[in-house]
Parts: sequence; structure tokens; C-alpha cells
Amino acid sequence: AAGAAGLPRAVQLHKFEAHSAACCGVAWSAVNHHLLVSAAADGSIVFYDTTRLAVVRTLWSSDQSFTSLAFAPDGLHLACGAADGSACIFDLRSSDDSPLWSTRAHDGPVSAMAFQRASGAESPGGGGGGGDAPQTPVAELSPAAAERVARGGYRVASRAVPA
Repeated sequence: AAGAAGLPRAVQLHKFEAHSAACCGVAWSAVNHHLLVSAAADGSIVFYDTTRLAVVRTLWSSDQSFTSLAFAPDGLHLACGAADGSACIFDLRSSDDSPLWSTRAHDGPVSAMAFQRASGAESPGGGGGGGDAPQTPVAELSPAAAERVARGGYRVASRAVPA
């Protein structure tokens, strides 16, 4: 059956219920097409195996309300934005819930995170907004974080909710 504007009507296949507060961001892994991640206002980042319909990992932050996230193209890092304007990067190879790198990037909530080729596009998410998005180049990361992320030739970009 057709929905609005002649588009196919959406059918719910499965509902994951892993957060205790609003889910504010989702992303698919670029290297594992069965891995979905969601971030929520309760400080949780939950990884789902969509083939087994199971939660496979949860990262917790007692002091963050996550608002956005993005996988690195290599699938090894996850960038997350928070309601307080913080941005952080997790190394997904680590069993530690602590971010590899974190900084106060904006004065307001972070609405978008992206990994970009170091010489790539100006706007997180691949479109809209032109070159006005604040950028956090790899060179401004801590030395350890910069070394790990730069191996892939990427920088991290974030955008805040307009004031």
C-alpha cells in the first residue's frame, strides 16, 4: 500500500528498546552493514546486531546527554556530540567506556558529527549549510587521538544547534 506522496508505507520490522531516555541519533557502520548504533539523552550509546536482533555493546557516560554520532569510515572510531556542546571520539577496539578524546566544541547542543577526508567537504553530513560548520581538524586533537584518527586520513567535524 502507498503512503503519503505515493511512497511505500513504512513497516516496523523490529523495535529496539535499550534507552531509558529519548534516542537522539542513529548511524549505520560503514564496514559492518548489520551494525547499528544509537545515542540517547540518558548517556548511553548502544550497538545493535540487526541480524541477531540483539544489543552487542553499550557505552555509558554518567555526565553526558548524547545528541548525535557518526562512525569513522574504517568502522574503528565513533564520534559523538552532546547536549552541553562537547564532542568526543571513542576507539571501538578498546574495552574501556572512556572516550579517546573529548573537548568542549560548541556553546550549545551538537546537532551533527561527521568524519571527513582531511582534504574533503566542508559540511558535516555531506550537504547543506555550506562551509559555515565549525570544524575540529585532527591537528587539534590530543597527540594520541590525532595519531590514531589521522592514520585513516580523516578529520572530525561537528555542528551545533543554531542559537
